[in-house]
Amino acid sequence: MTIILLEKLLSSKNLAPDIFEPTASSSVNLAYDFSVHARKAYRDIYAIPYPGHTNSSFNIARMSHGVHHTCRTAVLAVVLANLYLRHGGKAAGSLRREQIKLLMIAMLYHDAGREADGIDYWDQDSASLLYFYLMKTMHVRYDVAKKYAEAIANKDWEGGKPYYYIRSGTPDQLVWEVNPNPTSSSMSVLAKIIHDADACDVFRNREAFDADKLIFHNEIATHDVNQAAFMDMAALVQQVRSLIYHQGDKTRKEKIKIKYENENVYEAIIADIETNPRYLFLKKLFNHGELLSDQALADPMLLTKRPTALEQCVKFMRTIMHPTGIVPEKKNVSSQRHTTQRIETFAEFEFRKTARPGGIEYRSTALGDENGIPYGPIGLFLLFPKDEGFPDKQFVKFSDVNLGSGVGKRIELRDLPPLSNFSAWRGYLQLKIRRLKGGRSRLSKSGHVALHSEVIFRYITSYDAIYFTQDPTYAGLTRYNKPANKSWASLYLQALYLQQCYAKKFGG
Repeated sequence: MTIILLEKLLSSKNLAPDIFEPTASSSVNLAYDFSVHARKAYRDIYAIPYPGHTNSSFNIARMSHGVHHTCRTAVLAVVLANLYLRHGGKAAGSLRREQIKLLMIAMLYHDAGREADGIDYWDQDSASLLYFYLMKTMHVRYDVAKKYAEAIANKDWEGGKPYYYIRSGTPDQLVWEVNPNPTSSSMSVLAKIIHDADACDVFRNREAFDADKLIFHNEIATHDVNQAAFMDMAALVQQVRSLIYHQGDKTRKEKIKIKYENENVYEAIIADIETNPRYLFLKKLFNHGELLSDQALADPMLLTKRPTALEQCVKFMRTIMHPTGIVPEKKNVSSQRHTTQRIETFAEFEFRKTARPGGIEYRSTALGDENGIPYGPIGLFLLFPKDEGFPDKQFVKFSDVNLGSGVGKRIELRDLPPLSNFSAWRGYLQLKIRRLKGGRSRLSKSGHVALHSEVIFRYITSYDAIYFTQDPTYAGLTRYNKPANKSWASLYLQALYLQQCYAKKFGG
């Protein structure tokens, strides 16, 4: 049994003793817009550094678990609530419109009790602060405050862990007990949504994200059970990752984060989702903070869009790290018969070998489909229409980790037989499913988490398109410790040079 006194809890967190007192100037209730609750939570809690800590150079009190993170997870909780309803989770039918704002407020407070970043040892304290806010400030009924506080306390529950419940409580005190015999059914749908919303946002602190961590995936959206739910989940993972980068949270760009680490955080996040066309999926499922109607949830076209020509192809990306760079001497001499040294760029080198009879052998590429990440910021596309399959014996290996580099790798690959059309397509589908789930959280040979895939072609005789990106790449993160790439102009000029070299060699 654990007794929590409001006064002592606030003191231990370095928070003012009167933040939950319902004065005329600070009184709020469920009818207020969520932005009011977010503003109050920031002023009272998230603008205050952890005990013993100080603000960052940009005056951000809590870098990883501040109001930016908690408010974004509040938005994601609504998205996930609609996903649970759309795909018929067993308990999802119990969700009601009036619960959604309470769910968002619960997410707003799910890290309120933290005393540091890293492993969360304070779920019970965060749940207690939520309980007191609901009871003392908002005058919510005891049974309602109890339900949401327990959902926060048990958001990361799994077999073998204690499952907490509130035995009794008043607006100034509550008593926690441990359920000695919890089961998976003890976890409410609210707790599952809270868990998944928090888990989706973990990518800001991790090299990779694996959808196996989502309860929604494990109970509803595995690929072989419910492909429609799986594809919706994949789109969610992709757009959340993009949103985290866009808001500066993945790269710790404080100049960007400061826009969100303030009392107007909710309005800033919603503006991104509502006005940026890349977040159409999040916009539709957030639905202005409301549950979707039964008719909308049942619409199979709700989250679909007309595929572009590029989206109707399987895409592989071959990186050319420095197209205008000069190839080192030893790499440019293919045999002892050569008595003169070629002076050529990496782009010229690549296309000279590609144009040879039989093409260029054992070339590395990365899968360019959803949630794929290229090796480098500039390179080439190989495109295969999805309705035509793959050429026979053009592929050697599909891998969800980087396979390393150099002559040793090529020697190993020469011993592998080329894949049949069927085997190559199976390898592609397995790899695509893994990428749609966000990648695999295991180490590659380089010791880094496997952020990108590697697909080895037996031969390549031509390319179909050129890409360049300022988004993070595997090489940038692992070799150069740079989450972002060069300026747009520099990348564009390198890509333009790559295009001109290709046209010169192959015509067109």
